[in-house]
Amino acid sequence: MTMGTLGQLNPRDLPSPPDVALRLVKACADPDISAPQLQKIIGQNATLVAELLRMVNSPLYGLRQPVTKLNQAIMLLGQDTLRHIALMFLARETVRAHPIPNFDLLKFWDQSLRRAVSARSLAEAVGADAEEAFTLGLLQDLGLLALFIVYPHAVQHWDTLCAADPDERYHLEQELFGITHDKVGQLLGENWHLPEELTIPWAAHHCLEWDDQDPGVQRLARIAACSDWMAAVYSATDKRLALVCCRRRICETLGVDQHRIDALLAALPKGVEDAALALGVNIGRQSPLTDVLADANRRLVVGGQGEGGHARLETALAARERLAEELLEAYERVARLAFFDPLTRLVNRRRFEDLFCREVLRHGRAGQTLSVVALDIDHFKTINDTHGHALGDAALAAVSDAVRATLRASDAGGRLGGDELCLLLPDTSAEGGKTAAERLRASVEGRILQGGHGDVRLTVSLGGSTWHGSSRTRAAADDIMKSLLEAADKALYLSKNSGRNQVNWVRLN
Repeated sequence: MTMGTLGQLNPRDLPSPPDVALRLVKACADPDISAPQLQKIIGQNATLVAELLRMVNSPLYGLRQPVTKLNQAIMLLGQDTLRHIALMFLARETVRAHPIPNFDLLKFWDQSLRRAVSARSLAEAVGADAEEAFTLGLLQDLGLLALFIVYPHAVQHWDTLCAADPDERYHLEQELFGITHDKVGQLLGENWHLPEELTIPWAAHHCLEWDDQDPGVQRLARIAACSDWMAAVYSATDKRLALVCCRRRICETLGVDQHRIDALLAALPKGVEDAALALGVNIGRQSPLTDVLADANRRLVVGGQGEGGHARLETALAARERLAEELLEAYERVARLAFFDPLTRLVNRRRFEDLFCREVLRHGRAGQTLSVVALDIDHFKTINDTHGHALGDAALAAVSDAVRATLRASDAGGRLGGDELCLLLPDTSAEGGKTAAERLRASVEGRILQGGHGDVRLTVSLGGSTWHGSSRTRAAADDIMKSLLEAADKALYLSKNSGRNQVNWVRLN
């Protein structure tokens, strides 16, 4: 039975957090506010002061020395972290202020904290803002809680929703309420005047394909969606299937490999316990992942009929897990084809441009320096014409091997077409970029290929440019990318016209 729609849901019926929490969130979003002003706002509410000091001293923040004074906490944490603590307080007090009869609040916090910790660990794995991700994960299900506040008689369906995986639950919400938690979350964020960097991914974590959003916002939404699947591994009825889907979604969406995903899942219980302590929520001891999955298997085996049923079920489980692993391996092969050039094993043009845009936006927000290097194989056309395309391909592969061997883990190398290769060097000054380019040039210079008409000694010409500035929108990032590549190309042509096998650098206009 459908209970409501977005058009029928009255924003006045939705829950509101305490005024003091909203005032603090708003104050922390003001870049011009001073520490004494923040202290005055917080100091007006003794409960908020006590909560802030308790959170600061919890394992979540890992401080070496206890913090006992409010001004000390404000100075130590900084405005951004304080804002996230205020949002945690806002989420908790909103839940406390709107009790729902017969609602298992413990299970709600259990799942919300699991999403929050999952989001934080994923953000750390991909280099995103971990505090922002944690906060989004914590807020993520407040939309569903709001629906139960508006429609308390629907509480009988809570256990069913908790046991569903994220896709199943999304459809169940639509059938039950006529609206889903992400849409209600958007209403809550707008009603509470929360910052757009939270409300947009909160509203969009089930719709991950947009061209008009900041890549950082898109990545945060993807992290939120993946955190849903990590939580489902612990809560869904079919935990083994949830695990397979979780690995696949995270690999597809964020590019994290299976071993890292499994390590993040295994670390989740301890992280949830620490977060619960920080938030002042007693959810009890969290079971390790191995116990959760073993218990899921036992429940299935107990459901079998007789010894033969047990054996058949265990065989079926083993076969299903083998099939799931084969499917994941196949998927990872497809992902490699989608993102990487098969000959050079560098990222393809589309993937390189996506990474380039993300890095421009990230560096633009952080005020960091970004360098780009363009390179060509010297006399590549002659190699192809004289020795054949097979040796030309071997030359591309050899140079690409040198690229992978000399770049840092944070760098990216891409094949943009033909023998046109490009390097993306995050957090790298012009001097650092020149050093990296020279290291690659020297590495290639020592490589010799055997051709049908004699040996071929490989060399490359390289040109680079460096950017440092501000960029907040996709349009601005596109302009900067174009200018950087044009400057790097100018430097590359300078190297080729000056005798090849050298590095040149052109300043960005």
